[in-house]
Amino acid sequence: MKSNTMEIIMRRNKDLLTIYIISIILSLVLFMGWRVIELPDSPSYIQASHIFLSGKIDSLRTPTYPLIIGICNVIFGENIYKDVVIILQYISYLISIAFFYKLVLEFIKKPNLCFWLTLFYAIFSAISGWNNCILTESFAITGSVFLLYSSTGLYKRFSIEYVFSFLFWFLFLLFLRPSFLYLLPVFFVFWISCLFARQHRRNAFAGLLVTLTVLFSQLCYISQFKNTYGVFSPSAVSTINNYYIERQYGLIYTDGIKNGDLKEDIKRSIFINGVSTDNHSLLWNETNELINKYSLKEVQQVVSISLKKNPIGFLKGAGGRAYKASRFPISISPLRGLSTLLDLIGANIGFLYLFLIAYAVIIVYWVYHQREMAYISMLFFMIGASNLISVIVFAQQEWSRLILPSMPIYILMFGQLCCILKINSPSKVEFD
Repeated sequence: MKSNTMEIIMRRNKDLLTIYIISIILSLVLFMGWRVIELPDSPSYIQASHIFLSGKIDSLRTPTYPLIIGICNVIFGENIYKDVVIILQYISYLISIAFFYKLVLEFIKKPNLCFWLTLFYAIFSAISGWNNCILTESFAITGSVFLLYSSTGLYKRFSIEYVFSFLFWFLFLLFLRPSFLYLLPVFFVFWISCLFARQHRRNAFAGLLVTLTVLFSQLCYISQFKNTYGVFSPSAVSTINNYYIERQYGLIYTDGIKNGDLKEDIKRSIFINGVSTDNHSLLWNETNELINKYSLKEVQQVVSISLKKNPIGFLKGAGGRAYKASRFPISISPLRGLSTLLDLIGANIGFLYLFLIAYAVIIVYWVYHQREMAYISMLFFMIGASNLISVIVFAQQEWSRLILPSMPIYILMFGQLCCILKINSPSKVEFD
């Protein structure tokens, strides 16, 4: 028995070593081949780094990533700090591979499948390629792996290490980008449901306490943001996105706008460009001009009163975006050349809809027949589905990029469903 256990451990170590050798080589190729990639949002994070280091709150970006950029700039200097940020992203990514491997070993009982799923996570350019970018995507992906590892670890076994790890990564992600707010209701539901499992009750209380602590921290930050910019929100991103969406679908209610100049500017745009429009450049230019010309509070007032006037129209727009998003690829790479290859072989988000529905049906079927709750699988589904729903409802485009943090979870869920199937070696399949 002891010998068998040693063989399993040795095989796992060998598999992980193989994965790391391949991933490290690939990471060096990607780093040397593409170096630092700056995309349209990158300058705003660099600008925000100076604002946060000065002790102020930036209107557009939350503090985690700008502080990482700013600290690297202070320590390493203007010439190489961006390279250092990219290197840190690759280091975090390489560390996350081991934790992802532990996750798949914990929840998927087929060693060969665990190897291939982890190798896919380690080399897939739509994941690893984002390490080259001055954007939050890299840390959002790896942070999600660490959060999932610490939260599932706390669910299974109470320890102070898991408690503080869960707290750290929850705070890290929530202050990395505002879209991670969906994690708060997800973990509230998860930990409260776990209270009904007697053997996990102590763990659930600890997880719930961490979630409340994170909520309190977020509320403190939002309150400070409101004092500075007049809007109860962690950033201006939601105001910008919602104005864009309401203007796009013709939902702006001009009669309720208090600022006369703002009202005239919007009415003039509607008269010239139409009540609704799909002109991407026009919508972005108009939104940015209003944000720069008027206060965030005044633009948010337009957004709020328009939403109250026509909530059904907003929901119909979300339905239209869901259909439009279904034709977008599940994953994209920022690396030129590799992104074209992914376009040829990648599945679209419509497939992800079907996948999540199938997963939910299978879990409900399992719970019904086993007469017990599948808590971890429920957590996987809630995170993956909430991420997808939130980006479709509150983002006007770039859905493929915005669901990237859930890619490790989708891979885990896919692995679980693969365990249902009995897949033979190709050499054992009979072909006619």
